[in-house]
Amino acid sequence: MSLVERLGEIAARIPKMRQLLKTEEATKLHLILPFIKDVLGYNIFDPTEVSPEFVADIGTKKGEKVDYAVLSGGKPAMLIECKAVNANLDAEDPTQLYRYYTPTGVHLAVLTNGVNYRFYSDIEKSNVMDKEPFFEFSVEHLTEEIAAVVSKFVKGGFNLGAIQKAAEELKDAKRIKDNLADELNNPSNDFVRRLATRRHSGSKKRNMVKRVLDHFKELTRRAFQELIDERANEQLEKARQGGPPGTGVVRPPPPPSTYTEFWRPIQSKLGGLFTAKVYGGPRGSWISRNIRHINVVLVVLDDACRVELSCFTADRKERLHKALGLLPELTDNCSPADTPRRLSVHYPLLGKGLKDREDWDEIRKKLTSVGEHVCRVLEKSDV
Repeated sequence: MSLVERLGEIAARIPKMRQLLKTEEATKLHLILPFIKDVLGYNIFDPTEVSPEFVADIGTKKGEKVDYAVLSGGKPAMLIECKAVNANLDAEDPTQLYRYYTPTGVHLAVLTNGVNYRFYSDIEKSNVMDKEPFFEFSVEHLTEEIAAVVSKFVKGGFNLGAIQKAAEELKDAKRIKDNLADELNNPSNDFVRRLATRRHSGSKKRNMVKRVLDHFKELTRRAFQELIDERANEQLEKARQGGPPGTGVVRPPPPPSTYTEFWRPIQSKLGGLFTAKVYGGPRGSWISRNIRHINVVLVVLDDACRVELSCFTADRKERLHKALGLLPELTDNCSPADTPRRLSVHYPLLGKGLKDREDWDEIRKKLTSVGEHVCRVLEKSDV
């Protein structure tokens, strides 16, 4: 069984477990120990491999304990601090784990509620746990990239040097993404000046750059936005390929002419408010509009239609939370769909779709009305 499949088995238990597990101890037993045993491959019944309630004496303070220590050669290689399944890790202070880190001599620590896992190392200062994790993931939202990182912690493949190198690379990648997000939201003068000087070369370059800097800032912001729109639609298209998850079934899509026929009156009515390009796959078809990094997507499936709001930026939770506050009439009936790279909210409109050709006018009217309303509200906001 592959690592992804083993993680998938734990993920399948989570919806039920969220209702049943009321304590930290229950979470350990039913979610965290299976992760240590079945995913990481350590023998939880062998105290030379996994030590529960590991004693981490700190100076004169004796008897301090961490929930689990994974051992290698009789020494702790990984500390695991556990919280109850419904605990919000953002609200949990990792101070306790931070205290254990230095006296135990480890270089890897984990904070988890059995669903979300946060991995820490000592990249900033040797033997002092970093304040920010170098890697985090949710068992409910798995990708091959996540599995590749988790595989580095598996028994038999555990290599501290390789883990620390990966930790540095992951942390650097996060900083780069954060910097790019900053430039995306508000391009700096230095960044814009570099782009402008490439366009305006020659003896008057310096004066030219000064004169066109403000103009190029707006062009840069728009270019970034168009790039994000294109990438977002690519991601949405990939997400909708194939049949229902896990079935291995791929349904043939309707002819492209069907999608064009359906959307043409809507695009005409909305007058360019949404993309001219119609996207489609086996699961349905959609058109979209990006407003301040929030994608407003009109979706029609075989048997339903809906409006989606999705966001790919680092601050996607805050952006969508603010957007939802502006649309109270829709929020009562919405459902979230979260992945490590994208957060989206679905507003179901009708239980009718492409197969209900006799109801296309009704479906178009509903999509047009709600889609236009959402766009106008977001355009007037400062989301």
